[in-house]
Amino acid sequence: MFLIVKKWIVLTLKKFTPLIARLLKVQILNKDQTLSFLKYAEINNYRRISVELEPVEVFGDTNNSFWKKDIVRCSHSAVYCISSEELKVLPYGGIQKGSKVLDLDFGSLQFMLSGFKMIKRKKKNVKNCIVLWSHNWGGYYDYLFFIYAKLLRIKEVMGEEEFKQSIVLYPLFGKSFERELLKIAGLEENQVYDVKNYTVEAVNYYFANNDSWFYPSIKDIKNLQKISLSLTTNKSSEHKRIYISRKHRRILSNEAEIIKVLQDFDFQIIKDEARTIKEQMEIYSSAEIVLGPHGASFSNILWCRPNTVLIELFSNQYYPPYFKYLANVLGLKYYAIIENNVGVSDDAYSYKNIFISPEVIRSSLRKILLNQKVSPLKAL
Repeated sequence: MFLIVKKWIVLTLKKFTPLIARLLKVQILNKDQTLSFLKYAEINNYRRISVELEPVEVFGDTNNSFWKKDIVRCSHSAVYCISSEELKVLPYGGIQKGSKVLDLDFGSLQFMLSGFKMIKRKKKNVKNCIVLWSHNWGGYYDYLFFIYAKLLRIKEVMGEEEFKQSIVLYPLFGKSFERELLKIAGLEENQVYDVKNYTVEAVNYYFANNDSWFYPSIKDIKNLQKISLSLTTNKSSEHKRIYISRKHRRILSNEAEIIKVLQDFDFQIIKDEARTIKEQMEIYSSAEIVLGPHGASFSNILWCRPNTVLIELFSNQYYPPYFKYLANVLGLKYYAIIENNVGVSDDAYSYKNIFISPEVIRSSLRKILLNQKVSPLKAL
């Protein structure tokens, strides 16, 4: 119910966008207008390309829109550089150029929410300012594919020397994975600033765009994969079957029953707890099969070897294609198991827990393991 009400509030605010913009004497550009306006500042880009998604074998209930072969368009991704005194980085991380507010991520709702707030920020003068993100929300998946992917894209274009002379500005998450990833990228603590507390005047402003919510740029995905090359991981020679247990939303409501079935198939249970990036790499890079409810932990399939099997569990009202697409790009084998009585997938039900019959799990695993020509152990 909370998400439904929140969705209504967001839609209402968007309806009043033109009025709010007039009051603040700005023009809030949409995504297409932003990309068109910034064409002159584009210094690198990777155009949208078509990606053919292979058919998915779905167990439990079937859903035609999910299992069928499909052709999707991955994100257009670009890097921009502007040298201008007219450019302002707003307190939520958005960018304003003259009277125009840019949409580089997923809408400008935060501009409307923060436009009437009086926020006093410390001022900083620098050579290069990298502006990364324009929202005050996000989790592990969002950070990797929408924020960190931008940072790696910009760093690649700037080069190491210019990157070392830059500061990074966005609404900080304050998470351990954030600090770890920024360090892996080569940033010192004194190079990273929270836009809520700092305003910046720079000679050059570097920034990049996000486009598709479900289908990130293949170039960005490949850049993210390279992270593991900068870390030494102890890959186990034993190919593990792992079940990722969730702690909060989208948990299996009958997980204890399911775990008993999984133990028959020699699955290792990985609990939802804080781990370093390196530890997550080691878990996923040594896996033969990864199974669990849809969730951000599956972002770590970036570290899986080609042909690793990913089995994603869904409720009957929320089954987004994030990892179906990612598995396809990464060369993984992908399967889905969905609750009965499948309806239309809706973000309003993203918190819904999942119930799947133990017998459905058992029979699905038998078929999947048979397909992959690997031993189902004593369960078969």
